[in-house]
Amino acid sequence: MRTALEWTDELSVGVELIDEQHKYFIGLINRLVEVVEKKEPRSVSDMVLQELRNYTKFHFDTEEKLFEQVKYDKLKEHAYEHRKLASVVDAFIVRAQRSNYNYATINLLIAFLIDWLVFHLDKVDKQYIDIFHQHGIF
Repeated sequence: MRTALEWTDELSVGVELIDEQHKYFIGLINRLVEVVEKKEPRSVSDMVLQELRNYTKFHFDTEEKLFEQVKYDKLKEHAYEHRKLASVVDAFIVRAQRSNYNYATINLLIAFLIDWLVFHLDKVDKQYIDIFHQHGIF
């Protein structure tokens, strides 16, 4: 089994809670890879996609609560990026459901999520490291 994405220290944002959530998110992406590779039943595809949807929202809520706590000046912009991703994930899930969980659709979602996550962690999330650390959040 190939892994879609592996956690490396380069992906870390230096905040344990957030890093653990990002690792879990990567695990969900990798679980989707497994679903496709093993051609698991549609019910499994749906279950993993629903967990991805729910966990994405949970993670974004966690980050945004921390942003409010530290009065992060880019909260609105960052939250907007979160909403955009949640909307895309929702659209992919609807597309997957309408295509009867076609594996090609799930593969498109996997590719999108990997690209988005790597870019987001490196270019967007790392912007909040300093303010979190200044407020004792590690």
